Amino acid sequence: MNFVNKYFLKLSKQTSLIPGAKDVINMLQKEGNEFIIIFARGGMIEEMKDIAIEKLNEENLHLTNIIGNKMIN
Repeated sequence: MNFVNKYFLKLSKQTSLIPGAKDVINMLQKEGNEFIIIFARGGMIEEMKDIAIEKLNEENLHLTNIIGNKMIN
């Protein structure tokens, strides 16, 4: 098993947002700004995309659009 398959999912679940990111995103949304997140996760391992979306949901970040392998509204 290579490094990607062995560690990526486990490490992705342990990551957190950059300190202050949630506060800035919330502030900008309150000002009426729209956020579109574009990421490459899921290209090699489909579950990576799901983990990224789950992390955003855990932080109660309700973003306008998330674009990975497909658009999610």
